[in-house]
Amino acid sequence: EVYERMQELLSPDLTAEATIAGHRAILEIEPTNTLARNRLANTLSEQGRFDEAAEEYRRLMRDSEIDFRGLENLSAVLLLSSRTEEALSATEMAVAAAPWNPDFLVLRGEAFEQAGRMADARDAYASAVELEASPENLWRLGAVFEKLHNVAEAEARYRRALERDEAFESALAALARLLVKNGRTAE
Repeated sequence: EVYERMQELLSPDLTAEATIAGHRAILEIEPTNTLARNRLANTLSEQGRFDEAAEEYRRLMRDSEIDFRGLENLSAVLLLSSRTEEALSATEMAVAAAPWNPDFLVLRGEAFEQAGRMADARDAYASAVELEASPENLWRLGAVFEKLHNVAEAEARYRRALERDEAFESALAALARLLVKNGRTAE
C-alpha cells in the first residue's frame, strides 16, 4: 500500500510543488526514507528554495551513514545561496570523508573562490586535477591562476584542457580572452 501511494505521489507529470508535497507525505509515512528525502532536497534546490534544501540535506546526513551525495548537494546548495562559511565547512567534511573524490575538491575550490581565498582555491583545484585531469578541472585551475595574475600558468592549464578536448568552449574562450588581454593572438 505504501509503495502504491509513493508511485502515485511521484508521478513525473506533477508540478514541483506537488512533487515536494508528495515527498513530504512519503516522509511522514516513512521518515527514514533517504531516497524521498534526497529527492525532496533536490527538488527544493531546483526551485531555488536553498534554505529548505540545505535543511533536508542536513537531515539526510544526520539520519544516515555518511551520504556522499548528500554532502555534495549540501555543499552546492550552500554555495548557490552564498552561505560561504557554511559551504566551506560542508566541503571540508566532504573532502575529509572522501579525499579521493575530485568533485568534492572542486566544490571546495568554488567555496574558497566565493570567499575570495584564491590561493586556497588554486590548491583545491590542483588537488582535483591530480585526481582527475578533466578539461573542466584544468579550466577551473587556469581561471584561478588568471585571477592570481599568473598568466603563464593560466595559459598552460587552458592549453592542457584543450589538449583533452579541443572543442571545450570555456577553455577556448578563456584562452582567447587571456591572449588578447596580454596583446597576443591565438597560435
